[in-house]
Amino acid sequence: MNTGVLLAPEDVNRSTWQGSTTLRWFAEFEGWSDDGERAATEHLPRRVHGQPILDIGVGAGRTTPLLRSLSTDYRAIDFAPAMVDLCHTKYPDVDVRHGDARDLSQFSNNSMGLVTFSWNGIDAVGDTDRAAIFGEVLRVLRPGGVFFFSTHNKLGPGHRETPWHFGLRDLKHPKSTARRLASLPLDVRNHRRLRPLNHDAGEWSMMNAGAHHFGIVIHYTTLAHAVAEVEAAGFQPEPEVYASSNGRRLAVDDETSDVWWFHLLAVKAALRCDPMTQLLPLNPDELLTTTRAVRKRLDFDRPVPRALVEECVEIAVQSPSGSNRQSWQWVLIDDVAKKKALADLYGEVFDEYMLAPASAQYEEGDTRAERREKVTESAKYLRERYHEVPIMLAAYQEGRIDTQPASSQGGYWGSVIPAVWSFMLALRARGLGSAWTTMTCRREEEVAAVLGVPHDQYTHVGLFPVAYTLGTDFKPAPRLDTASVIHWNQW
Repeated sequence: MNTGVLLAPEDVNRSTWQGSTTLRWFAEFEGWSDDGERAATEHLPRRVHGQPILDIGVGAGRTTPLLRSLSTDYRAIDFAPAMVDLCHTKYPDVDVRHGDARDLSQFSNNSMGLVTFSWNGIDAVGDTDRAAIFGEVLRVLRPGGVFFFSTHNKLGPGHRETPWHFGLRDLKHPKSTARRLASLPLDVRNHRRLRPLNHDAGEWSMMNAGAHHFGIVIHYTTLAHAVAEVEAAGFQPEPEVYASSNGRRLAVDDETSDVWWFHLLAVKAALRCDPMTQLLPLNPDELLTTTRAVRKRLDFDRPVPRALVEECVEIAVQSPSGSNRQSWQWVLIDDVAKKKALADLYGEVFDEYMLAPASAQYEEGDTRAERREKVTESAKYLRERYHEVPIMLAAYQEGRIDTQPASSQGGYWGSVIPAVWSFMLALRARGLGSAWTTMTCRREEEVAAVLGVPHDQYTHVGLFPVAYTLGTDFKPAPRLDTASVIHWNQW
């Protein structure tokens, strides 16, 4: 380090972060870094829970238990090999790898619901490399995914720190002052060695910082510049920002002189026209056994692209049908007034249904009895919010079979049920969910009037809410033992 040749800031920082003293400090630190990190985490959209997480700059694993509480689908990287080894030691079951945020090629497009870069790790590189990081994070995030990162405040108390400057906080704590005095020779040497790397560009700067005995050079930015670079990278406008000092929500024009760094939640825009190509990593058995009737975990706030739902219909119409008639019709509804009208019809029938006594009685210990209350509660939740779903599907089948015998009805329903189920499987594979609801079938003439369907020619099969799910970690449901329902050769 005394050859007269200065390393790039990121190389200086990597060397410092792999020192034994620094590693020991990182290994011992646990929990939230500050009130701002906690506040930002609490304000993460519910939709990222259960989604795949990429933790960049994981260090010794401080954030690992915090983020794994949001999703078990977690992996991490760090550009300091010693940190990767340390994290492996603390959390041997975690997928942690050596990696650089400027090149996330080991992760595929649209594969992550949440990407984090905590403790100002993004500040280890210069302004140009930050742009590369934003681009890579945007690439790996799913539409609607969140980039949660922190960055130092150029107008805050830490900018242009010097070893010989003692703040009021130090003077109030004699032990802290004594430690500062003892380390002053090292601090001064590092500061003088790295000071030539300082560069002030107005809205941002690269400056030697006091952490680790003035052994690092980091990026500082104004809040306005941080927001601008996020938006320029392609994230949605107006990211949420929280102050490290007390966790308060910040606006771009707020006073920030007390804020050491900012915590930002930058959201990747949802797809508006192109269908999603990235599918959940589910094998056929997993897809079949984890496609649930989803009600409480529908994301009513996240827009669903029309093209994505049309892609699911394209999958659905590949299903078999009697004599290959393909006599289904798919009415997709995103008109607010029509969704409200259909939800009102659904609600009226639902309320009547809830007044009637339960049609099925189960013995004690039957899993259906144990789950009935939860199913009812879930159904009530959907009844109250049905009108808020981004898209509804009203499925239809050609023909009226109201007076037809069972032999005819079997073939009729056997030609549409596979298609509708395929539609729900296609939704699940793309991070969406639904529930097959039939209350509107009791008012199908009124439903037909709302949608302009020729009621005398088509039968209403069901109404399906369509939305992204809050998380994708669905599991197989409790079911009756197959021994009670399988019969070989006779009943």
